[in-house]
Amino acid sequence: LLAENAGRNAVVGFLPTLDVTAGASVSSTDIVQSFSDGRTISRPSASGTNVNANATMEWTVFDGMKMFASADRAGALRAEGLQRVRAEMNTVVADVVTAFNALVAIQTFRETVDSALALSEERYRLEKQRRDVGTVSGVELAQAMIDFNSQKALAIRMQSDEKNASSALQTILGYEPSGLTVADTTNSLMNVPTRAALLESVVSNNPDLLAAMRGLDGASAHVRELTSTLFPIIDVRAGYTFNRSTSEAGFFLVNQANTWLLGSTLQWNIFNGTSDKLAREAALIEEQKNKISIDALRNEIAGRVDRTYRQFELAAQLVEIERSSYEAAQGNANVALEKLRVGSVTPLEVRQTFLTLLEVGERVAQLEYERRLAATELLRLSGSLIQQ
Repeated sequence: LLAENAGRNAVVGFLPTLDVTAGASVSSTDIVQSFSDGRTISRPSASGTNVNANATMEWTVFDGMKMFASADRAGALRAEGLQRVRAEMNTVVADVVTAFNALVAIQTFRETVDSALALSEERYRLEKQRRDVGTVSGVELAQAMIDFNSQKALAIRMQSDEKNASSALQTILGYEPSGLTVADTTNSLMNVPTRAALLESVVSNNPDLLAAMRGLDGASAHVRELTSTLFPIIDVRAGYTFNRSTSEAGFFLVNQANTWLLGSTLQWNIFNGTSDKLAREAALIEEQKNKISIDALRNEIAGRVDRTYRQFELAAQLVEIERSSYEAAQGNANVALEKLRVGSVTPLEVRQTFLTLLEVGERVAQLEYERRLAATELLRLSGSLIQQ
């Protein structure tokens, strides 16, 4: 709303001003007049009236182009404000996507935890059977119970983490943080353009950079506003005045005047103690500061895009490797459990395959989260998360 109001102020300097005044009064006067010819007039409580009205229009037709500079400045302030709003919206959308991806990562790893828990439960059941038939001692059964309890504890912690992540997501969305949000862990990754396309989009779409550029436009317009003080100001003026007075006594019983006015004025400040010069120099310095800030911001964003894109590519490569390892770890865990049924593998080897499955599953979820996090940041920096 503030940005829109600033934009509407752009036309103010082009419009004339119109002032209208009116007044009326009633008076009562005790009059005693003596003339040189001997006449005397005495009139107690002589009433009188006065009615007046005035309309004046003034229009600045030339002010050193200040009105155009002021309009450009107001438009720049409006555009800057709108880009600041886009930047806030961009950040909010990025926060929502990040919170959602965090929930996806937790639920993805929880699937691995649930799978490992089922395998540990089956291992405990097999060890109990082997102990009951006397093929193993109680040590293997105790270790299987310890590992099974550890998996249950991890599953409980994951449930708590999942609820916290769901609560965080619902809070960002403005909902009551109750219940559990089930994310689609198979949802596709957002389309990420090439590095060159991202850098090109930064210049044309990044709201922070665009806001800084609109701020530079406003600073340049302010310089032009102050430059206009070097030129004269020409105004045209038109007016109409009506005045009517009545009196029951006196020289005039009725006095009425109707006046039209049309004219022009020229005002030119020749010297004001260099105040205008100093103000213009300060505005030029501010304009130069904005230019330097824009270059620094553009370089900073380009550097962040470059680093984030490298992180995105690295995470994508590692995800593919770790997914392959995860499939192998799942196969090893199932094979080890089958070997345990026939007694051709040691309990330590079985336990190690389960731990490897958890470690690889956690790495897959973490790397996938990092890849999605990098993709979200790249789209945020390029201004592609929201449409203009």
